[in-house]
Amino acid sequence: MTSFLKRIVFSGITSLDTQWLKKRSCIEVISPFHHLVSDEPVPWIDKLYGYKNSRQFEADLDWLLRNFRPLSLEQVAEQVQRGQPFPEKGFLICFDDGLRQVYETAAPILLRKGVPAAFFLNPQFVDNQSIFHNFKKGLLLDRFDRMSITPGILAAAGKILGIQLTGPDQLRKNIAGINYLNKQLFDGLAPIFDLDFDRFRQEQKPFMDQAQIRQLIGQGFSVGAHSMDHPLYSLVPLKEQLRQTRESVTWVHERFKPRYRTFAFPHVDTGVSKTFFDELAGPDAPELDLILGNTTAMLEQNPRVVHRFIGENPDIPIDRMVKTVLSYNIARKAINRQYIRRN
Repeated sequence: MTSFLKRIVFSGITSLDTQWLKKRSCIEVISPFHHLVSDEPVPWIDKLYGYKNSRQFEADLDWLLRNFRPLSLEQVAEQVQRGQPFPEKGFLICFDDGLRQVYETAAPILLRKGVPAAFFLNPQFVDNQSIFHNFKKGLLLDRFDRMSITPGILAAAGKILGIQLTGPDQLRKNIAGINYLNKQLFDGLAPIFDLDFDRFRQEQKPFMDQAQIRQLIGQGFSVGAHSMDHPLYSLVPLKEQLRQTRESVTWVHERFKPRYRTFAFPHVDTGVSKTFFDELAGPDAPELDLILGNTTAMLEQNPRVVHRFIGENPDIPIDRMVKTVLSYNIARKAINRQYIRRN
């Protein structure tokens, strides 16, 4: 779809009445998720995805409060446990990865507005024990874009990557293409770009520590698990998906004693099998009380699963996002395709 057509479509969707959409959509919980809110550049993230500043985030909360009831993670989990429809459609704000900007910028705004939120944590990142592999990618891409790529750099990087590089564009594409399965390549490339990931971790402290998390819990916020070290689940086998999920949920439960055992998928839940959901949240003695998926505007046959959508795109205000989600769900419902089909 061209940018012109997108503007026309979004303009039409934005003009739709929110209450009309709410009545016709079968989505009961609107759940935008973010990673951070920041008024300053964040070099290790800026090359990966956009995020909202404090003014944009506050405006989004104001619109949500005018149109939906704010929900806590506990309220959503409790209602799901009951197996009953929500008395009123609401919204749940989520933040993934446990970044320090959540503690510094987002949480004070949420507190001032009286909006609950859920923070989903990766145990290996809490206390800045290690660095999320995508942040290493972000640091490398940031450094790449600010330096001159010489033949010597191409040769050294090509040796690490195991290919013969013909130019800077090919090198950048290969850095961007590194994933969880070959993430060790980031450590090999770091010296070539004069990067020290351990020094970055110690000086920048990109993640919250346990004391900060406990303070947020004391202020009324909720926490859940987000896998041990943030793999894309479709890249790892079922056994590893289950291990990552169980170990992270246990870690969060043992340290912070949340009322419910909750889990939010890292990245997306695309390609995750029905067996995963049956084993962790099936009807017989489920291990998890609530799973948060990331398949926009869709429903799950399993009642313990609620799907979220990305809420942090700085170019799209929340009213347009929510109306698009509700509209898409209504359209899927009209052809009886509102449920995800899992193998």
